[in-house]
Amino acid sequence: MTVSPKHLLMVSDQDLLVAGNQVLFETIRGYVEAGWHVSFVTSQKDDPNVASAEELFGPKADRVSIYRFAIPFHLIRRRIIGRGWAKRISRLRRAFRRQPEEEQPFSHNGFPPPPEEVVPFLTNAAGSGGLLGRLNQRLFEYHVYKTALGTVRSRSADLVYAFETNATTVCRRLADQFHAPLCSRYQGTFLKPSLDRGSAERDYPFHLRGTKAPADLHIMSNDGTYGEEVLLRLGHSKEQVLFLVDGIRKDIYHPEVDKAQVWREVGIPYTPSMRAILTLSKLGIWKRHDRIIGAMPAILREAPDTYLVIAHRGEMRPLLEEYARKLGVAHRVVFVGPVPHTQVYRLLNACDVYVNCNDHSNLSHPVMEAMVCGKAVVSIDDGSLDGIIADGLNGALVGLPSIRDELPAKVIRLLRDDGYRAEIGRSARRFSETGLYSWEQRMKVEVERVEGLLAPKVAAHP
Repeated sequence: MTVSPKHLLMVSDQDLLVAGNQVLFETIRGYVEAGWHVSFVTSQKDDPNVASAEELFGPKADRVSIYRFAIPFHLIRRRIIGRGWAKRISRLRRAFRRQPEEEQPFSHNGFPPPPEEVVPFLTNAAGSGGLLGRLNQRLFEYHVYKTALGTVRSRSADLVYAFETNATTVCRRLADQFHAPLCSRYQGTFLKPSLDRGSAERDYPFHLRGTKAPADLHIMSNDGTYGEEVLLRLGHSKEQVLFLVDGIRKDIYHPEVDKAQVWREVGIPYTPSMRAILTLSKLGIWKRHDRIIGAMPAILREAPDTYLVIAHRGEMRPLLEEYARKLGVAHRVVFVGPVPHTQVYRLLNACDVYVNCNDHSNLSHPVMEAMVCGKAVVSIDDGSLDGIIADGLNGALVGLPSIRDELPAKVIRLLRDDGYRAEIGRSARRFSETGLYSWEQRMKVEVERVEGLLAPKVAAHP
């Protein structure tokens, strides 16, 4: 007798991408590899980077059904007022309405903020609790519910899976409709500072609402943002929380990669003396690429044949490019845009030093993948890398109060001392082999825990 595969209904406003959003892709792939069929429901994006199931899952694409719905309201307003409407409205609101000091994006006018200061997460017109934010969220939930019932009902669902907070409330309704368990998945959280201030309801109403929504299992990435503490403070029981560091690809170590070819492809003239600093973080304000760009004048004085390679996309790119021009280092700062999942390993293996200067946690996937590739990582000593990177042993950590001097100094030492850099890289790789989950290991833990939720249902219907 043929046994039908278990069926997972996943909802997210994020989408599967050719380049980026590795967590979403690896999560779905983990369930596919475990024999599940995944129905993925999301909103249509005006983005050429959106991927098909065939592009990402190859011969197993028949196990993934993607349903992308259009929101007519958004299509109409895009034709009338064009793209980027929410950001434009948000900028106008900030320009004409004085914000309280603690909500100011920077402590002074202009960009960049001082490197030793931390920029808060910013609310915006589309994500706040105002009329526009409420309308966006309600439209998303309405179309998710309509799409899921219209396309997935015939299959029913063994598990409903909310990927990030704006999907949890509607997924609660769908789980009740299908009499299925609900799993909520979070890629970390930015609620802790606002919870500490008592301003979470005002600052992030939908994020708070989504994180508070009841579920049978809450899967929180341990990314240094105190996610487990946040879930417990919001009333979820510890027994309902799975708190894990995300997995990483461990098949990406290829020291034999042709460095000359890799750098020529992005427009960098390669020589044996050339050194490359790499960062892969999305170009958002709290990722703080301005810190390493700001360190480049000092770095180039001591290591003049150095390039900084920034490989991602984001709204901060124009400001970062202008900042590099202002400092006179634009000719040594190369923005290469988004890089497909299948090609990221080439940059990681070709670079000499990996730098990550986030404001809110530096325990990121690229940091761990750089360690897999045997690269020296320079990052912020913010506590998020405790137990993973030890300063001077398998990486270099910089204190924020002294970052103006420490960041360039530690990068320069690694670039100029080949033996020291190689030893740090070897130590990083040794740690990654046993101290970090592969995606396969990480997803095995999750799937086993999730399948435990199905046992009562199976027992009730032998």
